[in-house]
Amino acid sequence: MKMLKSLVKQYMDAIHYIADGKNDWIMEKSMEVLYESADLFKAGIQIEKGMKSAKLKLMQLVFDDFKTNG
Repeated sequence: MKMLKSLVKQYMDAIHYIADGKNDWIMEKSMEVLYESADLFKAGIQIEKGMKSAKLKLMQLVFDDFKTNG
């Protein structure tokens, strides 16, 4: 059982390592595109602002739901 647990942990570690590497690659490529022109960089900033706003609204909905149902 101990060996199986160790193998599962190694498998999970490998998945995390691959996922982190992929995320790093995506971030790197996104940054390359944003630096190609001022317009693309401005568009990236607007996307980031929109994502922050959406995240805040979602968090507010979750907290409101906790207040109502929790």
